[in-house]
Amino acid sequence: MTNLQQKKKHLVVFGEDFNGLPSSTQHLVKLLANERKVLWVNSIGLRQPKFNFTDCQRVVNKIGQYLFKPKKCKKVSPFAKQNASHDNIHVMSAMTIPAPQSKGAREVARFLLTKQVNKAIKKFLPQGEAYDLWISLPTAADLIGHLGEDKVIYYCGDDFSSLAGVDHETVTRREQKLIAKADLILAASYTLKTKFPEAKSHWVEHGVDLSLFNDPKPMAQELKDITQNNALPSAGFYGSISEWLDQDLVVETAKLLPHWQFIFIGHIHTDVDKLKAQKNIHFVEAQAHQDLPGFSQHWTASLMPFRLNGQIKACNPLKLTEYLAAGQPVIATPFNAVKQYQGFVQTISTAKEMAETLEASKAQQSEEMKQGLRKAVSNKSWISKSQQVEKLLEAI
Repeated sequence: MTNLQQKKKHLVVFGEDFNGLPSSTQHLVKLLANERKVLWVNSIGLRQPKFNFTDCQRVVNKIGQYLFKPKKCKKVSPFAKQNASHDNIHVMSAMTIPAPQSKGAREVARFLLTKQVNKAIKKFLPQGEAYDLWISLPTAADLIGHLGEDKVIYYCGDDFSSLAGVDHETVTRREQKLIAKADLILAASYTLKTKFPEAKSHWVEHGVDLSLFNDPKPMAQELKDITQNNALPSAGFYGSISEWLDQDLVVETAKLLPHWQFIFIGHIHTDVDKLKAQKNIHFVEAQAHQDLPGFSQHWTASLMPFRLNGQIKACNPLKLTEYLAAGQPVIATPFNAVKQYQGFVQTISTAKEMAETLEASKAQQSEEMKQGLRKAVSNKSWISKSQQVEKLLEAI
């Protein structure tokens, strides 16, 4: 049989929680699921929970997901509408010990997960047909060889050794095991790819939902309210609001441009008091993915004001291609992933430079300019990225 005639192997995926904002793993796997069954295991954690409100709430949610076990992706979160049911995807939440450190705890976690996931495999995947193990979270490495998988794929979307909010030592050890046992490694950035053995690693850069971000969308009501129906110039950012955001740069720029409005959309994971102290800096709660173009197509410029730490050096933010596809000027601090978009992304290093670039962006609102930015990512749809991955899966 030729590769085109071979039956697609099914997938058992250890990824992020399926109910949240879609990750690159979700974008790819949803398309791969058009021709195969997928068992998606919600996040088994990258750190042990702490005794605080956020972690306690997450534990309660995990227990609820485990007890009620939806057969398909049902509405279980504010973002559920963007993760509509897919006939070939079964989502499960498993009870386990998050990021176990001791050998004994790892054995208990492996036993619990193996029992639950193998039961789901027998129930959901066609018996007698091969399936591969796709791991996006290194803490699943201990499951390799215990789930009856054919091949192992490691999809690396972040530098876990520098990722905020994880147990670095535990996760790094699991990643080394995963790298050694993986048959195929997919890296979301070129910087990440350089960490892995050349023979089995490939760069699969992030794609973009072109129809979602290209097609005109009405302005979000929250943006209308902040900008007085677009009478005031605005600069926006969406995504996790964490320690890698350069707050000092943003505050200094906001002071230089008091007539501009700065909008930050997303969950807040760090102290932002200095930002909130500025009257022209606004926060909007996290939005469903499909609603983001209602902001990014209409604010005057899109921002990526990052601190250049280890995580940012290795990252390839999903918002980068999405910002470009939305067609508004993109302004960022320098980091590796923007280098390939030289001439499309404007890089700055100081508040003065950011203020000057923002002011200049007001004159860059022509349809010709918008089409030029969109052309930079016109060949980077998630469909094309899934086709690249499909070929790599067929080759192992």
